[in-house]
Amino acid sequence: HSVGDEIERLKNALKAIDERYYTRNERDFSYELYHQLKNYNFSSDIEVSCETRKQRFSFEDNIFDDPLIRKYFFGSNNNPNRDIWRFPDLLIHEYKSKKHQQLVVEIKTARNLNNTSILKDLSKLVVYCRGRLKYQHGILIVVGVINTIPNEIIRKLLIRYPEIEIWIAEPGNIQPINANTL
Repeated sequence: HSVGDEIERLKNALKAIDERYYTRNERDFSYELYHQLKNYNFSSDIEVSCETRKQRFSFEDNIFDDPLIRKYFFGSNNNPNRDIWRFPDLLIHEYKSKKHQQLVVEIKTARNLNNTSILKDLSKLVVYCRGRLKYQHGILIVVGVINTIPNEIIRKLLIRYPEIEIWIAEPGNIQPINANTL
């Protein structure tokens, strides 16, 4: 399967989520999305996992040379804090290797949304995609209605890292947000 197939499965799983989950907390929504994704037949080497630590993750990764990523991943421009662990909400990947790293997904509810939280999650997606783990695509799913994401830093980050997307998810509808629509 290609990453495009996995993106379509993710979209279909989002559309299958019952409307009541769109008003619940991030964890409830994430687990329901995980449940919906498990209904799809992935190839035998691809799994969906939640909040999984990847063994090859490294704070010594070259992606941290980007000051924007470093700042929002760690919360400052200082040296990495080894006590910080950043686990994505969902991974669609080959669990025990780096051979088929398809999708890394972060989920935020609209009520917990602010520019700092968006930048923190987007930086995590970038680290998983451009760092040693080499995920092919990263998606931040924002659950619920929002008007805009008015931040030039977010726009620049989406331009710099085109494999990262933001989706606004409402019951039965997904609206992709990119640098051109911000």
